[in-house]
Amino acid sequence: MTYQSGSGVWVVPCLMLVAACGSSPPPAAQPATHGASGGEAAHHGGGGHHAPNLPAGPVAEVQDVLRPLAHGNTGPDRDARICAQAETLRQRVAAVVAAPVPAAAQPRADAWRVGTATLARQADALVAECSGSSRAAVFPRLEELHVTFHGLTENLSP
Repeated sequence: MTYQSGSGVWVVPCLMLVAACGSSPPPAAQPATHGASGGEAAHHGGGGHHAPNLPAGPVAEVQDVLRPLAHGNTGPDRDARICAQAETLRQRVAAVVAAPVPAAAQPRADAWRVGTATLARQADALVAECSGSSRAAVFPRLEELHVTFHGLTENLSP
């Protein structure tokens, strides 16, 4: 059976795409309180999953530190755990800034450089927030960095 829209454009490929997307298992449920900004559900369209296969090197090393902080428990010690790793995260982001643009990002090298500079500023802001007395914005600072990181690395693969 062939389907055609009112404008004469074939929609079978679109239906096949929808069917293919619907065949994957649902993502694991995330805690409802991932953070003030909505956390993973907000920046992954309601519960998407991170691409775990980044190329080895400084980008993957940032992810190694960032993932447990951004997706860890939201308990009372969350900010302390984030602050304990903030300087390490800043150092690893600095390594990404200093490294050559990854091959997969070469077509958008200028955007990559702007994005890594943004990550560095966000890592600095996180360290500064951790140095403050209130630490009220620790998780929001981390989440900003987290969202920027995933926007930057979205199309990278080994």
